[in-house]
Amino acid sequence: MVAAPFATLILGQLGADVIKVEPPFGDSGRHRKSVFMAMNCGKRSIVLNLKDSRSRPVWEALVASADVVVQNLDPRATASLDVGYEACRSLNPDIVYCHIKAFGPGPYAGRPATNPIVEALVGLMSITFAEGRPTRQGGYFYDQLAGAFAALGVVNALAHDDRRNSEGFVEVDLFETGLFSASDRIAEFFDTGQLAREVWAAVPYDTFQTADQRWIFLGVLNDAFWCAFCDAMHLDAVRDDPRFSTGTGRLALKKEVEHIAASAIGKLTLKEALARLESGGIPCAPVNTFGDVVADPHVTFPGKLDDVSFDGTRAKLPAFPVQSSLAAHATTRSPPPVIGEHSIDILQSLGLEVVEAAELPERTSSSGHIR
Repeated sequence: MVAAPFATLILGQLGADVIKVEPPFGDSGRHRKSVFMAMNCGKRSIVLNLKDSRSRPVWEALVASADVVVQNLDPRATASLDVGYEACRSLNPDIVYCHIKAFGPGPYAGRPATNPIVEALVGLMSITFAEGRPTRQGGYFYDQLAGAFAALGVVNALAHDDRRNSEGFVEVDLFETGLFSASDRIAEFFDTGQLAREVWAAVPYDTFQTADQRWIFLGVLNDAFWCAFCDAMHLDAVRDDPRFSTGTGRLALKKEVEHIAASAIGKLTLKEALARLESGGIPCAPVNTFGDVVADPHVTFPGKLDDVSFDGTRAKLPAFPVQSSLAAHATTRSPPPVIGEHSIDILQSLGLEVVEAAELPERTSSSGHIR
C-alpha cells in the first residue's frame, strides 16, 4: 500500500509515465483513501486480473513496452502470478525490474512484515514509548524510505547505457532498510554497550510545556546555543555557572539542566517562548497538530502544497520536495486514478482490441478486456 506506490510516485514526479496495474477489486490500499491519495497522484490505472490467462497477453505487452517494473508482492504471489524478474526479462531484455520485499536473504526471508514489525525488530520501538509501553511511530517511515531507495536504485539502473548486458535487477527489503537507518543507534550500542532510550549528546534537547499547555521542542546543540538560550530566558547566573558551560558538563547534569529549561519555558506562553528563542537564533519548534501544519505560514507559502480532488475529497498535499528543472512538478497535480480509469486508453496504445467492457465492475466501466 505504501512502499511501491511511494517509489513510483517519486518516479512519476521525475517524469515517468506510471501505469498502476490493479486487480478487478482494486489496489487494497484504496480502502485508506487518505493514504491512497497521497501515494498515487498522477498515475494511470488499468484493471488486469493476472490470475486469468486471458489477461496474460496484456501483461506481456505492458512489460514489453515498459522501461521499469516495480512491485512489492509477497514472493509467493510473485511466483504464482509468474511476474518475477526472469519472466519479465524474457519479455523485455532491457527492463529494469524492482522488487520491494519484507526481508532479504536470511532466516526471515519469505515472512510478511509491515512498518511496525520492522520498527520492533530493528530496535526503534524499544526507545519509543507512550503511556509506559513500547509503541509504533505515527507514520510509514520505513515503507517510504524503502520506496525512496527503490526509486534511487531504479534511476541508477536506468543510467546504464547497456542495460541488456547488465542484470537490471533492483531489490529493496523493508527490514534491511530499517536496519540501515538504525545505524547510529547500533553504533552507539557497540560504543557504550548501553540500551539507553536517548543517544543525543546534547542537553536540553527535548520537548517542554509552556504556560498555555502547549509543547515546544528545544534543541540546544552546542555551547553557543546554550549561551543564547540563557540570554533569551534571562538566566544570567545559569549562563555564568561553569558547571553548565560545556556540553559534557550539561550532559552530566542532564536532569538539572532540563529542570532549568522546563522552569524557564513553563513561565511563558508558546508565542512568548518562540519569540524569545527565535530572536536568539536557537533551534526550536512548536509541537504542531496536523491542523497547525496546514495553517503554518511556511507551509501555506506558494509552491508548498498542491490542490488534489479525489472521490469527493478535496485536499492540499505537500509538493514534491526535489527542486529541479527535471522534476515534473506542477502547481496542481492530477488526482489518483479511479479503478481502471485508463484501461481502454492503455489497451489501445498497446494495439490490443478492447471488448466486453461491461463485464467489469460498475466503478470500472471505462475499462476493457481483451479478446
